[in-house]
Amino acid sequence: MTTRERLEKLAGQPFALYRNRVPLDGDLEFQPRGEAIVADISKFVDKDCEGMDFKELAECPVAAIQGLSEGDAEKLNDAFNVKTIQDLADNKFVRIAQATTTLSC
Repeated sequence: MTTRERLEKLAGQPFALYRNRVPLDGDLEFQPRGEAIVADISKFVDKDCEGMDFKELAECPVAAIQGLSEGDAEKLNDAFNVKTIQDLADNKFVRIAQATTTLSC
């Protein structure tokens, strides 16, 4: 499989978190619990989203991510029709960037 084919394949699927790879320069801590992985991401989301399960969090507006303002959220919506965290994760350009950096390791 060529690099291009791998990129296209990865870009077309949800980005996965791997047990042996800690994203965000080690700021996100994974704790294995049986088959599931529990991650404390409270320092990456606004206070009103802390404690939500991941399904609820995915439905929150992108402005719920710390560091993204309402103005940033409006620009993402205008440019890419991104309204929720799920929309951002599913964005074609985000997936291409994730696939590229994953394959660069």
